[in-house]
Amino acid sequence: MPGLTQLYQRLRTNTNDDIEFRKTAQGLLDMLHTIESLYHDAMKVKLEDPEKIEETRRLIEEWDKEINLAEKDLRRGILVAVTGLESGMGNIARYMNLMRIVNDAERIGDYTKNIFRILSRKPDLLSGDDLALFERHKEWLLQVFPRIYTAWKYDDHASAERMYHEASRQAKECDAILFGLMDDPSRHPSPAALALLFRHQKRLLRHIANIATFIYMPYREDNPFEAH
Repeated sequence: MPGLTQLYQRLRTNTNDDIEFRKTAQGLLDMLHTIESLYHDAMKVKLEDPEKIEETRRLIEEWDKEINLAEKDLRRGILVAVTGLESGMGNIARYMNLMRIVNDAERIGDYTKNIFRILSRKPDLLSGDDLALFERHKEWLLQVFPRIYTAWKYDDHASAERMYHEASRQAKECDAILFGLMDDPSRHPSPAALALLFRHQKRLLRHIANIATFIYMPYREDNPFEAH
């Protein structure tokens, strides 16, 4: 099945529809860049430094406002564009794909904020194997955004599919933590906080997987990879 870029190029004839679509797609990429900055700032803070935590909290609030504005503008732009389309159901379908990716992107920002709030309130929450797993996930997430941009730009199905499987595998690792705490909550002094942290991490990873899915198989309406 052709990916997003090939399908868009096939429909692209420099009509007004195409110009508006490219503008909207660029707005989504800009939103993802902002979310990347939010994640970087949230995960790089030194949790033992209260001043840095407060500074990062203010930065996250600013990034969050920018993301929310971008989301509203994109949703409004997509709805306006769809109502004014000059041609074809194919154009409607590609806008609907963008709308779903906008939702996934916004949720990544929300879960990043939630993870930061937990870690800033409980800086000693993670240790041992839990810390090692979270750090491995974090390093992967810090470098996955440029991979998303590249896969989208060059219609790299293989790279997008790898990202999907990597994100899904890590989400299952979060499940293992959650089920482990269900079986034996006494293994951690703050089981509720640890479970909440890895629940947010799992959902963040699932939304990354969704975005990767839409790069390499964009036109499935019964998408089996919906975040859950």
